[in-house]
Amino acid sequence: MGKFEGLLMFSDLDGTLFDENTEIPERNTKNIRYFISEGGLFSVATGRSHYSLARYADALGINAPCILQNGCCVFDYRTQEFGNDIFLNEVAKEITCEIYGRYPGVNIVLCVRSGLVVLREPEKLQGCFDVNFVPVRVGRPESAGEPWYKVVFVGESEILANLDAELGAAGIDGSETVLSGKDMLELMPAGISKATGMLSIAKQLGFEKESICAIGDYHNDLEMIKNAGYGATVADAPEELKDNASFVACGNNMGSVGHFIEWLDGRF
Repeated sequence: MGKFEGLLMFSDLDGTLFDENTEIPERNTKNIRYFISEGGLFSVATGRSHYSLARYADALGINAPCILQNGCCVFDYRTQEFGNDIFLNEVAKEITCEIYGRYPGVNIVLCVRSGLVVLREPEKLQGCFDVNFVPVRVGRPESAGEPWYKVVFVGESEILANLDAELGAAGIDGSETVLSGKDMLELMPAGISKATGMLSIAKQLGFEKESICAIGDYHNDLEMIKNAGYGATVADAPEELKDNASFVACGNNMGSVGHFIEWLDGRF
């Protein structure tokens, strides 16, 4: 029986598993392989799509279903099958159309199963949207032609803070917002997060909360960290995450996921 038999680990990607150049430090790769070789199940929890993660799945040896679109989508790379998708309702779509007209300085990205629908300036999207690997088309909100997992508003942090406050005060029925980066605000189906995806997968695989390990770096990882038996964050994470973590790993450039596994190795 391996040392990590009975453990299920979820890792965020940007700012956690990836370094600042969207590369995976060798410390992470080496220790993830060790974790799996000792019986652990390893997965990721990200706001990205199934296209974006595909090229990393084999290299990392991912051996459990993954949480994508910040919890709206579950995808198993071993079987190439989706779980139960969760989409935004019509009220959220109407609000997005209104924001599109009132906030010309904010880019808006609709996340759908077929890729991304970008409403303004696709050439300015950050690396986390992975436009070289994810199908992208430009259009208006009404042109998506398929259900939306979530909406990402991209802009200056002060503008997004105002928009977040506005949306919170409006109380959009069936939806809620979460900051997923300093310049990204996401509109999500209410009650859906990486944590809900994590707990659903754990239940499906027969794992109790106490056997779940999770690591992330930003506000959209907080509930996942709080709901794991072993929750970890990175050195430069917001203080709220550190206050709720069992372990604070090194910065992502130094291999924070590998550091977390080293800490777990000392406990088992």
